[in-house]
Amino acid sequence: MTGFEQLLADTALTINIDAREARLADEHGVTIAPGAHVLTWDEGKSIVQKLDAAMRGGVQYKSIRNRLRSLRNQIVTAFGPDAIDEVGLQH
Repeated sequence: MTGFEQLLADTALTINIDAREARLADEHGVTIAPGAHVLTWDEGKSIVQKLDAAMRGGVQYKSIRNRLRSLRNQIVTAFGPDAIDEVGLQH
């Protein structure tokens, strides 16, 4: 593990999830409560992977897929460029 990877793994930050995003995520198999969450990178990465799987599983409406993608990218960008390099952003 490089120094940057260790720094990312040791990072914890607070992310606020609004009720609408939390409800949509929950409807697609990603359980996360609304409100402020202190997440480590491992926890954030796990949520990102679950959101990716949910979107691959076929989200019926583009507007819902866009909201899930927005939540995913919010988590990734909160952890900074090393996280973006590791899992990428979805467009």
